Amino acid sequence: MMRNTLLATLLVLAFSSRAQDITRPGWKVGAGREAHGHSVIRVKGKNSWRSIVNIEFETPDEIRARDGGVLSLYVAKKTPGAANLDNFMVVVEDMQGNELFRKEMEAAVASSPNRYHLWWNMKMIFIRKKLPESFKILIIDRLMDTHTAFFVHKSVDGRWTMVDR
Repeated sequence: MMRNTLLATLLVLAFSSRAQDITRPGWKVGAGREAHGHSVIRVKGKNSWRSIVNIEFETPDEIRARDGGVLSLYVAKKTPGAANLDNFMVVVEDMQGNELFRKEMEAAVASSPNRYHLWWNMKMIFIRKKLPESFKILIIDRLMDTHTAFFVHKSVDGRWTMVDR
C-alpha cells in the first residue's frame, strides 16, 4: 500500500514539471520530465552545469513487440576522461532491488565541449528483456564513486513511463 502511495506521488510530480532537453543541466531530484510520451523523475544524483547525467527511456513499436526498450544516456563532465563512457555502468532493477539487466559501458572518447563547456557522450542502450510494470534504472559513475537513480512505471496505455526519484 505504501509503495503504491509513493508511486502515485512520484507520478504526480513527474506530470507537474516542465519538459527539458536531455542535454541540459538543472534537472533536480524530485523533478519530473516528459520525453517521447514518457514521464521521467530524478530520484537521486546531482545535475548541474558542472556535471550532467540524464536519461530517457522509450519503447519504439518494433521493441515493444519484443519487450524491453531503448535507454538514452547522456553524460557531460569537466574533463574528457571523466566523460568517457567506460567509467559508467547501467543497472536495471525491479522495485525490490533484484537485478534485471546490467551493462558495463565501453570506452568512447568524449566529444568537444558543449555550450556549458563540458565534454560529453551519448549512448543508446537496447534492453531486450521483459520488464516489470515498475522498475529502477541506476547509472553508476565508477570514477566518481556515485550513482544517479531513476524510477520507471508502465502507463495505462501500455507505454513505459519513466520516473526518476
